[in-house]
Amino acid sequence: MRMKKCYVLIWCLCWLFSCRESDEKIIIDTEDPKPPTKLIQTNIIGIVLDPGGNPIAGAEVSLGGIKQFTDLNGFYRFKDVYINDPQDYLFVSAQNYFDGIEPVDGFAGDTSFRRIVLEEKVFTNSFSSESDALFNFGNLYEVSIPANSLLTESGSPFSGKYRIAPAFRNEQLVKHRQTSYFSLSDNGQNKLLRPDNLLGIEVRSFDSGELLHFSKKIGFKYSPNSPNPTAAKEIYYYDKGKSVWKFESRVIFNNGSYQFETIHPEKLCLGEIHEFVSVTGVLESKFGNPLSFVNIGNDFMYEQLYTSRSTISGKFKLYCLKNEPQKLNVLTECNQIIYSTDILGSDQNLVKNISLTTVIPFYSEISGAVLQCDGSSNIEGYILVSNNEKNYLVFPIRESGQYTIKMIGCNEEDNTLTAVDTKKNVNSLAKRVNIYTNGNLILKLCDEQMTSLARFSFNMTDTVYSNCRVRKISNSSAQNIIYIFEYGNKGLYTEKLILEKLINSSGGFNWRMTHFSFIQNNFKLKELIEEPDFYLFNENGIDFMECSLPKVIIENDFTKEKFLSDIVFFRAVII
Repeated sequence: MRMKKCYVLIWCLCWLFSCRESDEKIIIDTEDPKPPTKLIQTNIIGIVLDPGGNPIAGAEVSLGGIKQFTDLNGFYRFKDVYINDPQDYLFVSAQNYFDGIEPVDGFAGDTSFRRIVLEEKVFTNSFSSESDALFNFGNLYEVSIPANSLLTESGSPFSGKYRIAPAFRNEQLVKHRQTSYFSLSDNGQNKLLRPDNLLGIEVRSFDSGELLHFSKKIGFKYSPNSPNPTAAKEIYYYDKGKSVWKFESRVIFNNGSYQFETIHPEKLCLGEIHEFVSVTGVLESKFGNPLSFVNIGNDFMYEQLYTSRSTISGKFKLYCLKNEPQKLNVLTECNQIIYSTDILGSDQNLVKNISLTTVIPFYSEISGAVLQCDGSSNIEGYILVSNNEKNYLVFPIRESGQYTIKMIGCNEEDNTLTAVDTKKNVNSLAKRVNIYTNGNLILKLCDEQMTSLARFSFNMTDTVYSNCRVRKISNSSAQNIIYIFEYGNKGLYTEKLILEKLINSSGGFNWRMTHFSFIQNNFKLKELIEEPDFYLFNENGIDFMECSLPKVIIENDFTKEKFLSDIVFFRAVII
């Protein structure tokens, strides 16, 4: 009889929710007492960057069971996907970077933007699993690891040497992430997790690189660089299987350091949970134009709490502490507050539309079209907006080739617009525009256009890579210079050449060259005979370097036969 009533109840609920719009779904898990999950059909676009603000190509971005890979500009897109309401998570992974977890919310049929910064892994010296270990990283981490406390991925005890990489060691990267996290209370209700700091470590086998886990609690001592750290009381860990932050332990705060024990050290959040309300609305200019992808934040007692972004239609959703007066802020891409209004403490969700009636600092409104070289406008892609601060944004190109950009930038420096056709993997030449540029701007794509390249010619072999970029690393005190050239095809940077200009004992310079195999792993660059020539220039707002290596010895990696190069040439974008 009870089972029959259950079927009737489920049938009634299904009938009720079938009357909703097709862009919302309700999921009821009969085995879990949590409230039913509401899903929203929406769109998400974004970009993945490294800590220096450079795009990461080939990064995997997943949402639910759907996976996308970033292109050469770090761009990803999810079209007509369902996300959990009030919040879901994007998971990002790339080789040699810590995995990223980015909260995302949205509105039905709308488009949200998320810029995700991944942190590079820096592994320490090795430790022995058979002995107690004390891991120190600067003045930030002190981790006590008991002997014989490690497990392999399969759950069996691990024996041998292991290495540790500290995560979230750059607090500035943490502060620039969206910071609305949820945790479940004992009764299954969502609580808002107020994060003070994110922290964690990754442990891998020294020999195999296998990811390792802990069977015993380890001691953590965390000393943030903040001049006035908040004495948070609790530590939470992220449960990837449940997509939720869970309580781990209480925290002792002593002499500027947080001390606690954990068995889940990979991703931790130092903070407290609170009851919350949501604030939703529309962000518009004084002319009624929606402001897209703009930073929205709130602060409590002059402390920035949570941040989000408006959608492409100007809608926003922000979570606030329940029954606490706070301020709602509109921020530039550099997190400068340009508008602030009070939010009275409430126990109910609020609607608060924002119209910026005064002149908006650093506001830019640009519209136009993207055309193929033959003048047609059948394009599927996006506009990449970049500036000297490397605060990249992307805006979608409509099927007609039209685009519209309405944003609040960082300063008055010029922005660079680049149109990208994702179907043909073709970029336009970058166009530099003033922050206050308005009106119609045409961007044209050309298949035959090659703005950067790497070319090698020797012994009847002539090969070209269509993508090339370079970084210059120098130390004024040492006078040494390192040039790192990365190049490849189809938007990927699969090859690398490192040129080092090193001062010698006589006061002159020597050149040293390091190179991985290229041309299907058949050849290597072995020795530089003559000094390279460099030429720097700017083309359509983009800084380039041309580098010619007059004479290089090239070796067949299999036969060991050596050749003298005719051409080794780079035309590289400077990053």
